[in-house]
Amino acid sequence: MIEIMQLIPVGILAGILGYLLGIGGGVLIVPVLVLIFGYPVHTAVAASLASITVGSVLISASNLNRNLVNVPLAVTLETVTILGALIGGYISVSVSERPILIMFSIITLITAYLMWKKTVSTEDAETPPDEGSGFYSGSYTDEVRGRVIHYRVKRVHLSMLVSSAAGVISSMLGVGGGFFKVPAMNILSGVPLRVATATSNFMIGFTAAAGSVAYIFHGYVRPQIAGSIIVGVLIGSAFATAKLRKVTDNRIKKIFIAVLLLIAVQMFIKALG
Repeated sequence: MIEIMQLIPVGILAGILGYLLGIGGGVLIVPVLVLIFGYPVHTAVAASLASITVGSVLISASNLNRNLVNVPLAVTLETVTILGALIGGYISVSVSERPILIMFSIITLITAYLMWKKTVSTEDAETPPDEGSGFYSGSYTDEVRGRVIHYRVKRVHLSMLVSSAAGVISSMLGVGGGFFKVPAMNILSGVPLRVATATSNFMIGFTAAAGSVAYIFHGYVRPQIAGSIIVGVLIGSAFATAKLRKVTDNRIKKIFIAVLLLIAVQMFIKALG
């Protein structure tokens, strides 16, 4: 019982990180459950996917009200992501823990590097209002800068390619795919980072739900573990959507990189052990 209660703070932190980074908190939940609490990786992934699904609903409701979610782009990318998630879920249950952990480490390191070198700033992504036409174009009120930001989405086909791979990876690693899709939308398609994280949060709920199918079928979902994490995620998400709206893009970028580097090292050590 005490151990189950200890999982709630993990969920709270995951909910906050999920809101800020658009990655659903899976990069925290999976390593903590595996490395600290000693749960099998498949059990950890199943709990993570369940919590991502629930957290996405709460966070996305707030982001939709603030016009931060690019719905046309989300629908397009999610179409290919869900297919990948279904495939990845069935692949992962027949793969041993070590390859999953090594893959997790490699991908998070690559993502951290890309975010460090290639992140597109809001100023670079911004376009004049008369140039913001197009099916995927959008605008939102930036609460940090105090003005409306107009932007145009470019090279959607490249983000679709990345999203299909993110779907496979998300269900195999329990991270919702956002850790791949946020950099893709920002770096490849020129979407402002805040919009990319909000759009990712909207998408990952569907991706995680699709990826959960195989884990439910194979009995990896443990209600007490997943339930405790979900309670924490709900608390953390509610706090973040109310109190963290004005966190700057640069701070989000730094947190993103720091979290990914830390988790990559921890999971690689676990794989070697």
